[in-house]
Amino acid sequence: MSPPPPPPDAAPVPTDLASALALLQRFALMADSMPVLMAYYEQDGLRCAYANRAYAATFGHTPGGIVGRGLAEIVGAEALRQIEPHIERMFAQRQTVSYIRSMVDAAGQVHQFEVSLVPHLHEHGDAFADPQGAFVLINDITRFQDAQQALRDGEERLRKFMDASVEGIAFHREGVVSDVNPPILQMLGYRREDMLGRPVMDFVAPEHRPRAQQGYAHPSEQPYESALLDHRGEQVPVELIARVLPRDGDTLRMVVVRDIRDRQAARARMRHLAEHDTLTGLRNRGAFMDALGAAIERHASGAPSLALLFVDLDHFKQVNDAHGHLAGDALLRGVAERLLGRLRDGAVAGRFGGDEFVILMPEVASRAEAQEAGLRLLAAMAEPVAWGGQQLSVTPTIGVALYPDDSHSADTLLRHADAAMYAGKAAGRAVVAMFEPAMATAIENGQRLDARVAEGLARGEFHLMLQPRLALAGDAAGLMGLRGRLGGLQAVLRWRHPERGWLAPADFTEGGRRRMLQSLLEWALQEALRLATRWQAMGVAAPLSLNLNGLVPQAEGLAAAVGRALAQQPMAEPPLALELPEALLAGDRALVRRTFDQLAQLGAPLWLDDFGHGGAALADLRHLPLAGLLVGPSLVGALPQDAATAAVLRGITTLADGLGLPVCATGVATGAQADALRSAGCGLLQGGWYEPPMTAADASAWLASGPH
Repeated sequence: MSPPPPPPDAAPVPTDLASALALLQRFALMADSMPVLMAYYEQDGLRCAYANRAYAATFGHTPGGIVGRGLAEIVGAEALRQIEPHIERMFAQRQTVSYIRSMVDAAGQVHQFEVSLVPHLHEHGDAFADPQGAFVLINDITRFQDAQQALRDGEERLRKFMDASVEGIAFHREGVVSDVNPPILQMLGYRREDMLGRPVMDFVAPEHRPRAQQGYAHPSEQPYESALLDHRGEQVPVELIARVLPRDGDTLRMVVVRDIRDRQAARARMRHLAEHDTLTGLRNRGAFMDALGAAIERHASGAPSLALLFVDLDHFKQVNDAHGHLAGDALLRGVAERLLGRLRDGAVAGRFGGDEFVILMPEVASRAEAQEAGLRLLAAMAEPVAWGGQQLSVTPTIGVALYPDDSHSADTLLRHADAAMYAGKAAGRAVVAMFEPAMATAIENGQRLDARVAEGLARGEFHLMLQPRLALAGDAAGLMGLRGRLGGLQAVLRWRHPERGWLAPADFTEGGRRRMLQSLLEWALQEALRLATRWQAMGVAAPLSLNLNGLVPQAEGLAAAVGRALAQQPMAEPPLALELPEALLAGDRALVRRTFDQLAQLGAPLWLDDFGHGGAALADLRHLPLAGLLVGPSLVGALPQDAATAAVLRGITTLADGLGLPVCATGVATGAQADALRSAGCGLLQGGWYEPPMTAADASAWLASGPH
């Protein structure tokens, strides 16, 4: 059968055979070049009258070999059964019919084809005439079907991801919401249909819209904090991360929304913990000083004064010692509550640690008003606090300094209020003391002394003076493990002042300024450790004790200072012993015991100096890791004439024997004193009667000169 005739408006058909053949060749070339399977079937018998090369090859034929074959023979009976309904519908309706069909190629790959059956009607286009045949056009749409399936799969995965995500996700085009996931709906309390189609900015809090619009105009994936409006119009703090996603030639924007309410609450808790005392809830030192500095900046010249009150609780340690730290903590909390209950508007209260409190009062018109406010606080803070069926109470001493009368800086104002408080304690405690210029003079003198001591340390004016000890024969010497007559050496700190000569710590510490004493203590520790190490290298096994009288008014910080010194210079053998004043035992019992235990763990033998004068509770001695007791010149100097003193000494040595501790008497000036001390049971003697104090260089030479 020949190819179907052209339509009426087609070009004239050539009449000569050569031209007709050329036209057919061009038609065949065009058909073979098209990416479509093409064929023509006659209606009668559904036999193939024409097929392009691709169609014939698909079914295993050549273009010439497929012509004349029936459809069933070409596609198979099963395929014919599947497509027959489409053929019948095409012929019955005289309209093009399209359908999708799957086929497996020779390599076993499944392909998707779109098949179009086009009826060949009468050559004049009479729609009611019977079709003469059908054109078959087949397009391989496998790639497009795969792409569409991949798109559908991607959309499904995205939907599952959005639904599974714990973070809110929203998509929008041109600033209009196009999709949202359940977490953002739950976060804001909306239904999905309430959000779709609305402008994104409707959900952003007004004060945050400029930042959100900036992010829209200049896309960036940098997270930033913002706030959205929930269904009630209330703000929800969030973190936003925006991403731009090109899609189908369009720009889709995705916004990840993280609810940061928990984060902000955690920040607030951390900020509160960083700025407040955990026990009382008052501001800590740093936060209070920030508030004080800010208040001073706000108060211009001529504005009402600020009053700074420095509060210290009198005899607070006695509460801890008598009832324990839980009772002390309860008392501090109760005092803080009373304090807060009496503060005027705008006042700020803080705790500087221990039993020290500070209060900043704004707009104080006069010194008298400040003092009256202090007296009201004093009365309130002195009220008893109930704890464990008991009434706990202490009295506060309050020092007051005013801005700008007493200082123009926060640090100086605090020092002046502190100085006024100490003046109040000296005046009898439980008072409100106003700062006076004379107190500033004392502070300045102390600061100058601090500077002068620092200069003396830098210039090498401080020395350790050493004095040997005599070990008496008998049990005491055996307890010490000593050989020969030398029982060890005591090191004491001395300042060789250019104008005042040799000074003991008691001559210049003036009440024990903490910073100055700390630097002197650390220097003495390091120097004693270096000296002991030097003697060890000389082969001299001489026990060395460092006397800390006048350098440690309280136990707090002592173990840390010794630990720092040992980190720089390890302990020698025999280890450096520390002689601690008995007055330390009058402080916080728990702190003292903890400090003594820590020092013992560092390897330092501990001696109690000037025993019998510091008011130590004898029952406490058995709980402390002591290596021995020292009695001082005040007792030794009364021998041998004073029988009562001799009896006291015998009592001390008897107690020491019971505890397994040696006793060393210091300040022995005469042979008669030495005999009396031997009779009283002292195992070690130290004083000018045996050897005078000497410098470190002289002591090293003395030790090297031979056995002693």
